[in-house]
Amino acid sequence: MAKKILFIQQTAPHGTFAAQEGLEAILMASNYDYDVSLFFRGAGVLQLKNKQEFEGICYKNFTAAYKALSLYDIEKVYIDAQSLSEYGLNLMDLMIKPQLVSAQKIQLLLSSADYDLILTF
Repeated sequence: MAKKILFIQQTAPHGTFAAQEGLEAILMASNYDYDVSLFFRGAGVLQLKNKQEFEGICYKNFTAAYKALSLYDIEKVYIDAQSLSEYGLNLMDLMIKPQLVSAQKIQLLLSSADYDLILTF
C-alpha cells in the first residue's frame, strides 16, 4: 500500500521559494507512487490564481504547473473556503478547481490518521 502524504501549501507564490519548492516536492512524491493529497490555505490560495504576473520580480511562473496535477494522478486537491474569501477570490478565479472545504473539514483533514506524513510549505 502506498504511503499517504498531505502537502499543505500556505505561502504566497512570490517573496520566497517555499511555494515553488512545495510544488516540486508534490510532483516528485507523485512520481514515486505516493498517494498525494494537496491542501491550500492562507496565502497559499494565491498560488492558484489565474493570470498571475511574474515579470519584474525575479521569479519564474511555476504556478502554471498546477494545471498538470491530473497528469500526475493528483486528484485530492482541497482549498480553504475562508482563506479564499479573505483574499477576495472564488473558484472561478482559479486555474484549477479544487474541492472547497470548510473549517470542520479542514480539522478532519489535519487530524486524520489517514496520512503517513504531512508536509507544509
